[in-house]
Amino acid sequence: MAIARARGRLICQWDDDDLHHSRYLDYMVGFMEANSVGAAFLIQCTMWWPGRRQFSLTKHKLLEGSMVADRSLIPIYPRLGKGEDTFVTNLVRRRAIVAVRAPQLYVYTVTGENTWDEQHLERLTEGEGAARCTDEEYDPIFARLDSLYGVTDYQRYCLGARAIRESKDQWSGTSNM
Repeated sequence: MAIARARGRLICQWDDDDLHHSRYLDYMVGFMEANSVGAAFLIQCTMWWPGRRQFSLTKHKLLEGSMVADRSLIPIYPRLGKGEDTFVTNLVRRRAIVAVRAPQLYVYTVTGENTWDEQHLERLTEGEGAARCTDEEYDPIFARLDSLYGVTDYQRYCLGARAIRESKDQWSGTSNM
């Protein structure tokens, strides 16, 4: 429905619980224009698990959720429960695209409320190019992230939401006895 109603020249995948650099669109469009292509994708992003105190870089792969594309390349497509990003990406990648290696532009936040479960997200952080921070590296990386995005309150929210979910899970488990 959103694609059908879009009136702009560009379509961009945007997830409201993730973090994008303030000039994300400028950079991605710049890569598209510099390479004379209709779409840009990141091939790596940063993943943040507030509940685990972990940052990771994903393996090298075309990240569907990072797409910025010319509107003319994106068809109206049927409603899909999961995997809609992959459906559109497979159509777009038949064209000339640019793959951008700039994981600092997009931080995927694992909140526990994500569409995909944590096992699926774990697989994104295994393989060529993937890396995970050590316990000692977390605080300095978080400080840098906070200086860019002001995420201290967001981290508290994510941790609070996790505690509420775990409390409900524990309560529902005992109520079934």
